[in-house]
Amino acid sequence: MGAKQTLDKLIKEISQDSCPSYYHTWQNIWFDLDYDEQNEFCSTEGWEYVTKFVELLSTKKLALEGIGYIFEYILSIARTSEGEDYPAPINFDTSTICDILLEQKKNLHDENRAVRLDIINKGVRILDKMNNLQAIEVLLQFVKPNLAPEEYELEDRVTEFSLKSIKSLIIYASEEFSHEQYKSRNSTELSSELRNLISETMLSGHIRDKCSELVVYCKCGIDSRELNTIDVSENRQKKRKLRKKLIYQEITETQFLESVELIPDPECSVCGRYTEKAHICANCDLLICEMCAKSPEDKLWNRQYALEIIQYLKCEETVESVIHFVDSEYRDEVSIALEMMDDYWKPEYIDKVTNLTSSNDIWISIQAIRMIGNYGGKEHVDLLFDLLEKYAKLQGKRHRNARDAVEEALFHLRDYAHDDLVHISAETFHSKGYLNAINRIIKKIARVAESRPKSPNDWNDFRSWRSNKGEEENQEYLPAILTDDAIRKIIDRQPIEFIELLEIDGIGPYKVAKYGHELLEIIRKNQPDIDISQYLLPPWSFPNEMDKWLDSILVHTDTYEWENMKNSNQQSDFLKMKKCHTKSQLRELSIAEYEQFEDNKDLLFSILDWRLKYKPGVKKAGKSRGVRYIIVN
Repeated sequence: MGAKQTLDKLIKEISQDSCPSYYHTWQNIWFDLDYDEQNEFCSTEGWEYVTKFVELLSTKKLALEGIGYIFEYILSIARTSEGEDYPAPINFDTSTICDILLEQKKNLHDENRAVRLDIINKGVRILDKMNNLQAIEVLLQFVKPNLAPEEYELEDRVTEFSLKSIKSLIIYASEEFSHEQYKSRNSTELSSELRNLISETMLSGHIRDKCSELVVYCKCGIDSRELNTIDVSENRQKKRKLRKKLIYQEITETQFLESVELIPDPECSVCGRYTEKAHICANCDLLICEMCAKSPEDKLWNRQYALEIIQYLKCEETVESVIHFVDSEYRDEVSIALEMMDDYWKPEYIDKVTNLTSSNDIWISIQAIRMIGNYGGKEHVDLLFDLLEKYAKLQGKRHRNARDAVEEALFHLRDYAHDDLVHISAETFHSKGYLNAINRIIKKIARVAESRPKSPNDWNDFRSWRSNKGEEENQEYLPAILTDDAIRKIIDRQPIEFIELLEIDGIGPYKVAKYGHELLEIIRKNQPDIDISQYLLPPWSFPNEMDKWLDSILVHTDTYEWENMKNSNQQSDFLKMKKCHTKSQLRELSIAEYEQFEDNKDLLFSILDWRLKYKPGVKKAGKSRGVRYIIVN
């Protein structure tokens, strides 16, 4: 039976028999649904069947358990449909779902609280998928300050899911953000009234969350984190041993059940979950699991979600209310505050941003450095030189990113930094990395004077090229072909020759050899002094020239002789006897051979290293600086 037939059977069953005694029949039909068939079906007809299930909710009188099951079906179909690039139509009717959610909230403290919470948990996640901004008004009822204190304390992740759904719906409503995370949905319009309502709820609610509110105390009033931690896994281990005896038929099932009843489970007095390690007060004997005891040390997730929602609202009036988050101990919160300050910049923000350039979190430092480059002045140049010297000495991708950010900032402040850059470049006592960075900035400034025109379509052209290349190579992760950062650098520098492209940090010889002629064509076609017949260059030929040179300069041996050597030591001795070249010797020879790289030795060496690693037949042996190279053929 296909997915469509199975769902039709389920809907028919619910229509005929909606009393609780038939719920197990519903579930049996639902579990017969084949996963792959469901995916295929949901990619074309999922929302039509969501509508049918919603109609059942509005026309049939169902017990709470039955509503929970139908919510489960709707949520599964809605998720799968969106995952298969079949999103809900704009303004999908959510009134029935919203009415049910508000009814559950109204009666949340009766004897069916657990079932009602389960329905709410599913319902707020369903609204996430339904592409109707009116659902936000209902979702706001499940977050502070619209929750009564006792509801908030026991809400079982309802707030978290509601905030996530609000965030998603706001992103869908924005032309600016929808393409980043939710490409398949069509954007709608967020009204000013709804925007203000969301903003007021966030600012008066979870934005004010504090760690102190999450501290769990025992009956004696002691912070649970200060209580002794003990291992309470002994009883659970006893149960495992009894179960093992039952499996091996050493005891009967009756004996097993009687014994298990006599062994109490260590249950957390806060969350009710069983635990193996717990914080216990010696006076009141209250047991608190580690998760509950340490909750203040974890991120205040709801606060972060509320902060993200405020950011996506794009309201200048909210910046002053969140600017204090630049002092937060959590990176994401600091980053959001900085982004909002950047969007609505005021000169009085500069001191806060300057302080963050020396943050212990390097990614926050990078963000602050970039803002200094955009909004700083002469008084910040010395700070940037100090940071450049620091990061130029350090290894690793993070430090290279920080170095690049400082270089970019100094370039933007070139009117204040140029004389110092020239002066430092003439000093020989600095580290090589620092001087290389200084010279890169000077070259970039020089290029501005003779800068080539940029096309407003460059970014779209490169992104389109990358998408097509991804399809051609069956590569879903497009940054593997070319990162956004590399595209930005290409657009900024406008290279028209292979060597100019190779000079861009992050684009190595492999990328230039594989994609260089296509990337250069995008730039060259927008240069007025380049004829249309010269837009497309032939593929980069220099690697082939170097391969031929290596063939002529390296010692050759046959495969049989090389493979008969028993170990690397024997191979190393053989290369020494043959007087094969080391890498340093090859570098010196390459400088003499390719004089055009006199001012770009590092580029030449990067090409040489690449060919030594990937040229067919090249083998190496030896250790450290004694590594030598030979061609085996």
